Amino acid sequence: KRLRFTGKGLNLSSISSNATSSSSPTSSSNKELIKQAQRELNSFLGINLVVDSIAGQATKTAYRKAMQRALNKDYNCGLVEDGVIGDKTNAVIKKTSVKKGAKGYLISVLEIGMLLNGYDPKGVEYPGIYSNGLFASICSYQLSKGLDGKGIVAKKTLAKLVE
Repeated sequence: KRLRFTGKGLNLSSISSNATSSSSPTSSSNKELIKQAQRELNSFLGINLVVDSIAGQATKTAYRKAMQRALNKDYNCGLVEDGVIGDKTNAVIKKTSVKKGAKGYLISVLEIGMLLNGYDPKGVEYPGIYSNGLFASICSYQLSKGLDGKGIVAKKTLAKLVE
């Protein structure tokens, strides 16, 4: 069984289907984007991660915990939220696929992931809606990692984000 957000029931008429803006990371704003991601991780997880603009081990572990929490909130997976990507988390990641128009906490965590990687998704909301800003960021991120750049977030993109 694949876990899929389809965006059913959402008004998607104002969302275009292609990335129209460049969302590439820039060195001048990258530190601010990482700080924003760290603040969002603190908010989402209720932790006190140091907001230092460094995507170090503590930030990466917090991001993996946020991914596990989002998967639990959206899919009721029962994952341990320990920041360790083990067999159970990988099994859920392999079955997960999201596309433009989807709504949920996983979308919020994807927005945070884009910030951590120097891409501006144009905001983080709880729960998130996969719209134009995130789409442009995801497409750019995927291309930078040698992926297809189509904006569908499935196992390869998710695995790259939690490395």
